[in-house]
Amino acid sequence: MVEAGVILFLLGSCLSQTQLPPVAMELREWERDVPAQPEGPESGVTLNLAAHGRYSFPFGPADRNAFVYGGGTVVVDHSVSWADLFHAGWGFDIELDLYFTGRGLASAPRTDMSAGLALLFERSDFDGARLSDSAGGEIDLGNLNTTGLLLGGVVLQPLGHGAYTKGVLAVGAVRYSSVNATFTGPGPTQFSDEVFHSTWTIASDLRASIGYRFGSLGISFGIGLRIQAPPSEGTRVSINSGAFWVFDLNLGLDVGF
Repeated sequence: MVEAGVILFLLGSCLSQTQLPPVAMELREWERDVPAQPEGPESGVTLNLAAHGRYSFPFGPADRNAFVYGGGTVVVDHSVSWADLFHAGWGFDIELDLYFTGRGLASAPRTDMSAGLALLFERSDFDGARLSDSAGGEIDLGNLNTTGLLLGGVVLQPLGHGAYTKGVLAVGAVRYSSVNATFTGPGPTQFSDEVFHSTWTIASDLRASIGYRFGSLGISFGIGLRIQAPPSEGTRVSINSGAFWVFDLNLGLDVGF
């Protein structure tokens, strides 16, 4: 009897100390174990606009052999770069971005990349420079203006804490203005003529930037590289031009709608 009483006492003690977990606690623990579902990418067409000021440096071979005018009236008998013909200059561009994946700066800050199409209008102005030949002749060039219209792709990648990067690759057409020059031969001879015709030709633009957003407004700084076919030479000018290369420093605004 004593042993049976002891066993019953111990069994009662164990049952009194055992507590079943509440149903609410079980549900809470189950929810905690289920991983959070990430937000899906935003879809639809979203418009963003951008505008940039730029300072541009032309370079590349404007003439690989010699710059000859009028069959030999003025001869620059060495290779000439575009930087020899035109100084660095100011310009601007207006960019329209249509995002099909993501919404660019139009949405709240996210980690998803936005991608779409970019339409660019570009304008640059370059002041003319002065060349001299070995016989004492000079060529004083006028100013060059370029206007481009390009279409390509754009991607925008958030970096967190409001920062983002953006890249654009576009191709299209560029128009060169006509350029006149004043030629001074050996002695007092001086006259003006057209060096480059007004020309429409093909162009490309590759640019990358980093920015910081304040809501749907972003401020960005970036670099760009433009590769353009050269303008057509004047009737009495003989040159062998390569591509017109331009390195850009860009500062601008991005706006999401």
